[in-house]
Amino acid sequence: MKLIQKDGIDILFKNNKNTPRSAVCLYFSIDKPERYAGIYTLFSKLLLKGTKTRSAEDLADIIEGSGIEISVKCKQDYLKVSALFLNDDFNLAMEVLSDILQNSTFDEFEKEVFKSRGEIVSDLDSPQVKASDAFIDGIFEGHYYGNSYSKMLSDIDKIQKQDVVAVLSQIANSKKVISIAGDFSDEEKVVNYFVENFNFMCSKPWDSEIPDILEFASPDNADKIVKIVKNDAKQAQIFQGFIVGLQNTEDYPKMAILNNLLGSSGLSSRLFVELRDKQGLAYTVRSSLEPLRHSSIFYFYIGGFMSYYITTDATCDFPQELLNNFDDFKIIPMAYTIEDIEYGIDKTLSGKEFYDKVRNGAMPTTSLITTYTATEFFRPILQAGNDILHICFSSALSSTYQSVLIAVEELTKEFPDRKILMLDSKCASSGEALLVYYALTARDKRMNIEDNYSKSIERRDHLCHYFTPNDLFHLMRGGRVSKTAAIAGSLLQIKPMLYVNIDGKLSTIDKLKGRKKALLELVHHMQEKMIPEENEVIFISHADCIEDAEFVKEKIIEKTGITNIVLEYIGPVIGSHAGQGTVALFFIGKDKIEPNDDLLKNN
Repeated sequence: MKLIQKDGIDILFKNNKNTPRSAVCLYFSIDKPERYAGIYTLFSKLLLKGTKTRSAEDLADIIEGSGIEISVKCKQDYLKVSALFLNDDFNLAMEVLSDILQNSTFDEFEKEVFKSRGEIVSDLDSPQVKASDAFIDGIFEGHYYGNSYSKMLSDIDKIQKQDVVAVLSQIANSKKVISIAGDFSDEEKVVNYFVENFNFMCSKPWDSEIPDILEFASPDNADKIVKIVKNDAKQAQIFQGFIVGLQNTEDYPKMAILNNLLGSSGLSSRLFVELRDKQGLAYTVRSSLEPLRHSSIFYFYIGGFMSYYITTDATCDFPQELLNNFDDFKIIPMAYTIEDIEYGIDKTLSGKEFYDKVRNGAMPTTSLITTYTATEFFRPILQAGNDILHICFSSALSSTYQSVLIAVEELTKEFPDRKILMLDSKCASSGEALLVYYALTARDKRMNIEDNYSKSIERRDHLCHYFTPNDLFHLMRGGRVSKTAAIAGSLLQIKPMLYVNIDGKLSTIDKLKGRKKALLELVHHMQEKMIPEENEVIFISHADCIEDAEFVKEKIIEKTGITNIVLEYIGPVIGSHAGQGTVALFFIGKDKIEPNDDLLKNN
């Protein structure tokens, strides 16, 4: 890039051969402190809101119709107006730039003030923005550079339209530079175009009225600590820094080298690797050196562990006794119908009440979670600034996964700054609950959302489910076994043994004679499969047969010595398909593979 000076205009020119798009940036120095914080910001926002010859809608149509990208950026020391466009649209792009910089009317001033006030309030809801705001306000106390969001919010109603209009005259008498990059075969022709059509870009003699920070600050200025306490904050935000010399002082190169050594904001930086990857002390960490015309600042930013919501659905029969152990945990309700009455959303049945109806011959049905239901469930969590790890019922057993996935994809577009990680649990009932339990425990031990997601995927392939139903006639009414098999099995006291395989599908792996033998076989499978050191807790669920569940628990304690065992009802959604009398066992095992998979598939 070379500097070309002609007729008082400074042009930085770079010829990029064989590129289809070009860029032009116009820079204006800012040499006066704002009368009120926010004047320059409002000016930059209103430049594209209408001129004497084009309305805001006309400008939007031109920009969108031609694919021209125009942006306005306002910093403490300068205003930058830039255009990115296809080479064939050079004349149109330059016409728009010239128009907004010479003919803007600022007629939407009041509307923009109202909009900006709301945006500032919303931004200050972010703990990171609030901490950054306090840092800027503190380190530049009393100086124009300290015009923070909070100061802007305080001053915005004092700003008049004429304050914004006056900025046009101010920048007309400032230092200006044009920067051009693109495939321009005739350099002289391009330079002459700007000299003839952009004479408003001639630099005028100028002197800055903004004092250097080191001259402005008191020499005995003491270190300052600002604390903002927010009781419901899920992440600590720390900014720490100090003022260093201008770019032409001997200190600045030293600080630049230090910033590079620390790695600045890179994910492989020394700070990031040491504080996050090795010690797990922070979620985000970076250093930064910001050169300004009247000072430079060097600072560190540390974002403590960021909590997030873990969500699941009502097929997850999460133990009631553990619910109060975890915050930021929600379950999407699911509807079920029994005796022509819908439950699960506005009202529900206890486990006892539900299975009594099933014993008396009622045949319940269940409904999927709709995309609308999932969207309305997630949206308030995201609006509150939270990320979400959602653990869903096995996609091999229900279409709920697909419905929720559509909701997640739509909300990801609506909330681009939030993370929504969705995991196909390939689990069911308290197996899904156990996967959720471990994810909740990991989160509360400060595991970040990405690592928790990855660990949950790894764990699900070892989360074993074994269960044995007792009511073959319920399975018959649900179409899961034939009438002949139900009658014969009941007469002979045949009890099937089922499990959920690695694909998240139900498979029959054995048939046993007698209820007690079937219950003991659950324990036997656990003895063969379990990894003792991985089983912090064992879950047993039952369909209103507590004595049988207690029997399995006692045998596990006797055979393995494990005592942390939690019992829970199989909920109505899963119970609608399993029927009363089912007992299920869930634990972490070596794998989820059985040699007799689907032995009774055709029986």
